[in-house]
Amino acid sequence: MQRISVSPWGYGKVMYFVFDDTLTAVFAHLSHFAEPIQKRVIAQHYETKSPIVDIFFKQNEYSFPAGETIAYTGKTGVGKPHLHFETRRNSDTYVSPFLYGFRPPDTLPPVIKAIAVIPLSQDSWIEESLLPLSITPQDDFYRQKKGIRFQGKIGLAISFYDLTDYDNTNRMGIRKLKLLVDDIETFSCVYDSFHRSETKNIGFLYDGGIEYLFGSRYHRLFIFDSLNATPVMHNEPNSGILDFSLLTPTVHSARIILEDFAGNVTECTLSVIPCPIEEIPLQFQYDENNNVIIRFLGEPKNIGIQFCPKGDTIFK
Repeated sequence: MQRISVSPWGYGKVMYFVFDDTLTAVFAHLSHFAEPIQKRVIAQHYETKSPIVDIFFKQNEYSFPAGETIAYTGKTGVGKPHLHFETRRNSDTYVSPFLYGFRPPDTLPPVIKAIAVIPLSQDSWIEESLLPLSITPQDDFYRQKKGIRFQGKIGLAISFYDLTDYDNTNRMGIRKLKLLVDDIETFSCVYDSFHRSETKNIGFLYDGGIEYLFGSRYHRLFIFDSLNATPVMHNEPNSGILDFSLLTPTVHSARIILEDFAGNVTECTLSVIPCPIEEIPLQFQYDENNNVIIRFLGEPKNIGIQFCPKGDTIFK
């Protein structure tokens, strides 16, 4: 046993348990600890007259053999009742327990809830709209690979979860995300290990604005600038961004690959089409009934016109 911490917020009641000189297991949101530890915590509460307790133990001051109960799950701190379990190397690097042979049963691949297509430049539009587009597995963009027309720069973000089996409703994270454009990997994240100092940078991979707009958490598949975070494999500026000016005006594939910690994989492919906008000169005339006649000058093709209200009786 290395440390016990008790707080009304955050991790709540949390235990730091050392397995060897480098590996520490963290058990958080506990209801209470095993009896000898619980007595020590209660005594500390009375002594300090504070709801906050932080105790560091000497080496081997408290030890437990395999199979013995060390604490009980709960809902202290924040969140619903659950066990927050993590493993750390050298106390400051988060590592996946799967790297140490921890393999719970998991036969189900990750589930894609939605994909957001996000305009990233001032001249961006997506399907004639300046707003982000949300695509669910029920949409034609997803099922029939209907092409998503865009201009400017766009990025993709994905909302997902992973189940270990149908009887367990706990929604887990995933190990790996990839984006391939025309079968070329342009962005990937692998959550095997990262330093505690990188946590804030990893937070930038989650888009709070899109979450507010669509009501679900989205993980970006792009970065604007290089991001100091070990999980990000492509750390060059603008990695994962689809740039209209760099793509030919044909159909391109954007393939998203998700892999959980058990190796189960989910894939989906979207079709994206860079569509240049051509300015078409128009001529307006009136007939004898005062109807407006719009004439296109020249020989334009594939024209789309959209009238937007500018006032009660004025359109642009």
